[in-house]
Amino acid sequence: MAIQLLRVLAPVRIIAADVDDSKLEQAKALGADDIVNNRHAEDAADRIRTIIGARGAGLVLDCVGVQSTIDLGGKLLGRNSVWTVVGLGGGHHDVHHGSTPYGTTMSIPYWGSRVELMEVIAMARNGRIHAEITEFPLREAVDVYARLKAGQIAGRAVLIPDAG
Repeated sequence: MAIQLLRVLAPVRIIAADVDDSKLEQAKALGADDIVNNRHAEDAADRIRTIIGARGAGLVLDCVGVQSTIDLGGKLLGRNSVWTVVGLGGGHHDVHHGSTPYGTTMSIPYWGSRVELMEVIAMARNGRIHAEITEFPLREAVDVYARLKAGQIAGRAVLIPDAG
């Protein structure tokens, strides 16, 4: 969804990073300009820095929030950049003078506003973005959560209450 939203809202070069090649191919299909496997973090940081150049990234959007993605994001920032960590993976960044480039703005939003939700719904209704979903019966919830944790579900899992 983040790639689709960026594609609709901003004229930016999008670089997607993930440890799963199938998810990277999905990111490319959804509009990412470049994809980088970050299974080997230092190699990924070097590849991304080569793509973005010496100034660094203007925006780092972390949709996972685990320690490895936080560490990678911190290596990519440029001056006056924006670093947004959406993912709730439990990673941390030690904030102190010099830990990020000057002028970096960092945010850790948990939820958007009602107006933002209405805007996203309008984009979906107009066909500008779409959610990839797979439906499962509610009785399979435990298995579905295990599959999500293992990274075996593309897009969103939607649990449907059993009829009866």
